[in-house]
Amino acid sequence: MRRKIPDPDVVIKKLAERALADGVITEEEKAIINAAKFNFSILESFIKQALADGILDRKEWANIGFLESEVLRRAWEVAEADSIISDDEKVLLETLLHLIKSERKNI
Repeated sequence: MRRKIPDPDVVIKKLAERALADGVITEEEKAIINAAKFNFSILESFIKQALADGILDRKEWANIGFLESEVLRRAWEVAEADSIISDDEKVLLETLLHLIKSERKNI
């Protein structure tokens, strides 16, 4: 089975589209998207490296799971920085979670 490496650009584009659904991308939403982009790029790099031998072992899957949770955790930290998570930020975080789960199925 050929494995597909998640593309951060696709994930970020989908996040930006979701943020723009109400016609405006707020500074807070931009910050969440930027954090997701940075951390998702780290995840992508790890997956590329892990797949160099064509297989993912248990340790590599565990590291992927950890890095996925880091993408979410760091986006959450950005959203929570002002001590308020708006409804728009919640939707963006939920979208990010959904995208990570969707991408995992393709690995």
